[in-house]
Amino acid sequence: VNFNELILLESIGKQAFYYSGIIDLLTVPSSLTSIVDQAFRQCYGLTSVIFESGSQLETIGVWMFRKSGLSGSITLPASVTSIGNSAFYECSRLTNVNFEPNSQLTTIGINAFQSSGISGSISFPASRTSIEASSFRSCSSLTSESFERGRELGKLGT
Repeated sequence: VNFNELILLESIGKQAFYYSGIIDLLTVPSSLTSIVDQAFRQCYGLTSVIFESGSQLETIGVWMFRKSGLSGSITLPASVTSIGNSAFYECSRLTNVNFEPNSQLTTIGINAFQSSGISGSISFPASRTSIEASSFRSCSSLTSESFERGRELGKLGT
């Protein structure tokens, strides 16, 4: 789905594309500030998400991409401040998560990446303040985590 023709698009509503089989590539326009909970949940055909340069997206909502077909790598925009509970839960083909430079991320929610396919290492931005319980539970291929200098971790869930 390419929303570029919808220049003033600011939000995608709750469960807007839930369980949709028609989406394989999602291009998120820079004007989008909000994607509400479960918008792309169980979109098994959705394999790739691209955020336009200058993204204004602030929140990746609860169960946003849960059980979707996301595969390979995803780079989250610097504007994202929070990743909701179970946002990428059971995205078993998602192998890598990157954060744009100068990331404003402060919260990674409960079970955010649980049972995803993240492998190797992940580097968290200096802006983060809390990583909630079970955020990376059952990520058996995740071998290491690193934290950028510049800010102390406020909360680390168990």
